[in-house]
Amino acid sequence: IYYAVFTLLLLAGATLIALAARVSRAAVAGGAVCLALILAGVLVHLAPSIAYRSANGANAAAERHPRESELFALKLSDLVFPIDLHRIELLARFTAEYKAASPIRSEPMGLGPVAAAGFVALLIVALAVLVGARAGPPVLRHSAAAALLAFLIGTVGGLSTVIAQLVTPQIRGWNRISIFIAFFAFLAVAVGLGALGRRLGTRPLRQAAFVAVLGAVLVFGLYNQITYVHVPPYELASSYADDRRFVSEIDRRLPEGAAVFQLPHLPFPEGGQQAGLFENDLLRGYLHSDDLRWSFGATKGRPEEWVDDLAGLPTATVLDAAVAVGFAGLYVDRFGYPDGADALESEVRARLSSEPITSGSGRLSFFDLREHASRLEAEHSPEELAAFRQAVLEPFRFEESGFLPLERSRSNGLWFAWADAPDAELRIVNPSDAQRTAVFEATLDRVGGTPADVVITFPGAAPTPYRTPAQLRRRLTLPPGETVI
Repeated sequence: IYYAVFTLLLLAGATLIALAARVSRAAVAGGAVCLALILAGVLVHLAPSIAYRSANGANAAAERHPRESELFALKLSDLVFPIDLHRIELLARFTAEYKAASPIRSEPMGLGPVAAAGFVALLIVALAVLVGARAGPPVLRHSAAAALLAFLIGTVGGLSTVIAQLVTPQIRGWNRISIFIAFFAFLAVAVGLGALGRRLGTRPLRQAAFVAVLGAVLVFGLYNQITYVHVPPYELASSYADDRRFVSEIDRRLPEGAAVFQLPHLPFPEGGQQAGLFENDLLRGYLHSDDLRWSFGATKGRPEEWVDDLAGLPTATVLDAAVAVGFAGLYVDRFGYPDGADALESEVRARLSSEPITSGSGRLSFFDLREHASRLEAEHSPEELAAFRQAVLEPFRFEESGFLPLERSRSNGLWFAWADAPDAELRIVNPSDAQRTAVFEATLDRVGGTPADVVITFPGAAPTPYRTPAQLRRRLTLPPGETVI
């Protein structure tokens, strides 16, 4: 979507320039047709998401803030300064010190010296044209206009900020328009090299010199744009093969179409890092099996991401929940735990009375949950299991008015919220079609200052005064929809 938006904005700018300069009706019409075709393609592509959002509302977890368009904006300095971790230590230190002192640290976008020289040349051409000079062939002048327009769109406080404030903040990585700028800059380099080649002529010795210049520019550019970080991590080949053997063994043990529950739980997308586990590491299983199903990957902020509500609960409860909703196995990535999952697996062994299989590297472990499922079915009635399954798959949601957004403590998994209004409301949402019961437990407290008097009204009860700190516990009957506290 980013590059479609960038293209639409550049095309719109080019069409307006053609209209203002009275280039030709064909140019204006061509721009308008291209805009319509790209916009139609984008809308067709996004149609399922638009329909889902229309039916289910916006996803608060995926909403962007306008200030993010400043944090991830384009900066001239980042375009022309040496790239991160440059091969030459002096240049690498220069860039590192600049970024360490900069209040806005966007994604890497260094053009490299060859393209940076082309970009500077385009800026000079654009300024020369502004004062009436005829600088270079049309393709160079057009590239200069396009590069300048792209820079004005993406730069800090540029058109990107206007769009974020007035239209939508969902497009935030405006620095990525640097790829378009790099393309226009290389066009300038190509025009310059082409002019040099024509000036040198067709004599063999001069042609050889020209080839040498091209080779030198290529080597110089590659040397300055590729660092040791870009060397592919070839050691991953053995890790990949180890994962394949491990998942194949899981596949062999479980029936076709079986579901595998994964721990630890990370939100998706942009789940960050937990211990040594990176945000997409739990996708490894998908790479090596065609029919197993995996718990990781449900979009955060949506009802399908019910696993998040199990975070912080006792291990035994999490295992029972996984089995109740149909998972046949448990996959553990030990890199996600500071202790290598020793405590977790000790609890799992005690609950299942079985040992796991492990990957060759020792990173992954797998427990078969099917015997535990049989024990639960023997110990509980079908009605009890059905109620438990509903509690897992349709957890109560919280919405608030007069509170800051609910947050989860990383230390104990508990939810907390700061009230910032005198008449705050906490709404518990029952997403099912049936009346359900639940126990509401909370600690009411004031951080700093003297104890405070707070009046709480539970549904079906009279307003009750409390004095902080106070422990709240109330059994609630929750009809479908919202219940207000």
